[in-house]
Amino acid sequence: MSGQVYSECFLQIATSDVWFSYTVPPGQRAVIRDIQSTDLAGGGWTLAITARGTYLVNRTLQAQEHFSLDCRVVVYGGEAIAVRHYGGSGHTLVGGYLFRDTLRRSGPPPHEESDEHPTMPSLSPR
Repeated sequence: MSGQVYSECFLQIATSDVWFSYTVPPGQRAVIRDIQSTDLAGGGWTLAITARGTYLVNRTLQAQEHFSLDCRVVVYGGEAIAVRHYGGSGHTLVGGYLFRDTLRRSGPPPHEESDEHPTMPSLSPR
């Protein structure tokens, strides 16, 4: 059946100072929907999460702090989602959806670049 969607836990970690990554399988597309992280010790450690090589999260968690992010980040087949805890103990979960990519796209659609800034329509009263 084409167009099947699966809920996935892409990464679930509780280890410090090591990058953990999930690479989206070829022919599929992931959408990160939820990131949850909780401090398990004395706080003061940094949570780093990347998708497609771009930081989504880079923040320090304090003692017993819980961090939650509701998002919609697309990651294409062959691209990675990665998580690291720097210098502390916490628990992090990255979840979302995994789709069969019927377009077989290996990245975002092309876009046009221009030196001209588009003008906004007038908002004058009627």
